[in-house]
Amino acid sequence: DECPCGGKLAEGAAPCTPVLPPQVIKPKRSTEVLLLESPAATEVLQNEFIVGATGELIDERIFAPLNALDPAEQYSKADYHVANAVICWPPKGTSAADWNEAVRCCRPRLSRELAAVRPAGVLAAGSRAAQAVIGDSRISKLVGAPVAGADFYEGGRTKGTCVASFSGLTVLPSFHPAATFDHRTPAL
Repeated sequence: DECPCGGKLAEGAAPCTPVLPPQVIKPKRSTEVLLLESPAATEVLQNEFIVGATGELIDERIFAPLNALDPAEQYSKADYHVANAVICWPPKGTSAADWNEAVRCCRPRLSRELAAVRPAGVLAAGSRAAQAVIGDSRISKLVGAPVAGADFYEGGRTKGTCVASFSGLTVLPSFHPAATFDHRTPAL
């Protein structure tokens, strides 16, 4: 598999390497998906999603509280399909327009991946993750209430050939785990 953006997240940008762990190449059925925005440096080096500081934070902020509620049932990221809205690591300072283009480029790939997984629900952690599946990146207005996944077309949200379908998915938008490093942002 290759980067759907042609190996670049922005016009004139250095080529990027897509992070393609086994769950992207050969997705397995899962009832729940943890969808993040994009891989980070550690994930690029290990060719795996949610490792390093973000992975530790997800364990601390999502799975530890769940496990404390029901010690008989122990949850971990291995219980979920983990995906990224964009499969390449974006360089620092990537503009909003370039992010939007990267999400648009990766959306058909993400749609195929989630169609193979067939989840009942998606936790979209971060504004770009939410943007990928519901078309809205205003994360502070979306957090906490489930919303329906959307369909996307060549000509935008309503016209042309459908290039990505997320209808039928229940999406729960959440802040990105890295946002919780700032103590003013509530836990996921």
